[in-house]
Amino acid sequence: MRNNSLEAFESSLAKVLAEVDNVLEIEYGRMLPRHPQRPAMGKTANPQYDGLFSVAAKFSAGIGSFYGPGYTLELRASTLLPVSQELQKKWEQVMVEILRKRLPQVFPGRHLLVDLDRYGWKIHGDLSLGQNG
Repeated sequence: MRNNSLEAFESSLAKVLAEVDNVLEIEYGRMLPRHPQRPAMGKTANPQYDGLFSVAAKFSAGIGSFYGPGYTLELRASTLLPVSQELQKKWEQVMVEILRKRLPQVFPGRHLLVDLDRYGWKIHGDLSLGQNG
């Protein structure tokens, strides 16, 4: 059974994540060579599958989480070279700054937060699927 409100919410969230991906690609996409099997930026319909970066959010029920249910964030660089923790943290900070700015704009009236949870970044807060989806 489809839930139209959930699909609308996740579609809007995917667009924001694509914005994050785009900023990272433009600002940092040439820092490391992308994996040889990975297409160049903009060559697929979904930015998760091309360019150096992949930015995704997956729903988590929140078991073991400080914040409960939410969307865990994953930011990966598709490269054969090692990525330093410093560089990964820098990219994550860019991701978080964009999300903290854009989520209130895309989901007005909701209280969505982006915080560091036990094992990574998480979007949490008002995940209700009322009429504003």
